[in-house]
Amino acid sequence: MKNLCSFLIFSLCYLNTIAQTNWTNKNHFEQKSFIENKGQNDFDTLPNHQTALFTANIDGVIYFFTKSGYTIIHTERQKLSNEELDRIEASKKNENEAEERVKYKIVKKYHELKWLNSNPQVEIISENKVDNYYSYSNLKSTDKKGTIIAHAYKKIIYKNIYPNTDIQFEFPKDSTGIKYSIYLYPGADVEKIKMIFPNEKFSFNKSNDLEIASEFGDIIDHKPSSFIADSKTKIKSNFKITENQVGFEIDKSKTNQTVVIDPWVTCPPTGGVNGAYD
Repeated sequence: MKNLCSFLIFSLCYLNTIAQTNWTNKNHFEQKSFIENKGQNDFDTLPNHQTALFTANIDGVIYFFTKSGYTIIHTERQKLSNEELDRIEASKKNENEAEERVKYKIVKKYHELKWLNSNPQVEIISENKVDNYYSYSNLKSTDKKGTIIAHAYKKIIYKNIYPNTDIQFEFPKDSTGIKYSIYLYPGADVEKIKMIFPNEKFSFNKSNDLEIASEFGDIIDHKPSSFIADSKTKIKSNFKITENQVGFEIDKSKTNQTVVIDPWVTCPPTGGVNGAYD
């Protein structure tokens, strides 16, 4: 009987070890999905003052998708300067206040991509709903004790952002960053597609990737790989810089067919501030 009990305890411990191994999550805060904004992000102020329709938290930054593009926010902790510490010290009301003061501040840095002259009535649809959902405190409720339930998806599509043109966002399977695909249907004009990055400089690197100098590091928009949608036949394509705008060049002999322009974006490694999620 003693041997049987020992065997059962060993078996349970062994099975528990296997279960723990199989369910290891190396990044608890990364959300490779597009979370709908049901009001939980209305307090996040974006430089363009638009409202986020979806968000994604990956690579240490948060993407906020609006009707005209997206804004990336990187939140970091910076040490207060001596002048700032002196101002805090001088603002003490009495000597009984806590001696230990906060020595750091939270700073937000931004990167914005805007689709220039795009359709203001663009429809953004979501696909491939994930099983889990996200819950947030409803700060708009009277007692601030309400709960917001937001669902998440693996793909979002900007329908007719330009005439006969869709832009689809999803996550690369074997890489970091976000991948966007531009679908040019017959009748689409690739010359209409323009990206701008307000207040940021950009240039080509040796690989003909687009490098954008953001406040928190260089963001890489990788050279597009383009193809015919039906046959998957590859066609020539490149970024095209005109003054402060970025567009695309493709083989125009193929424009009577649906063409997919397929770049992807990666951000520099960051150590962002993580919060707890339900």
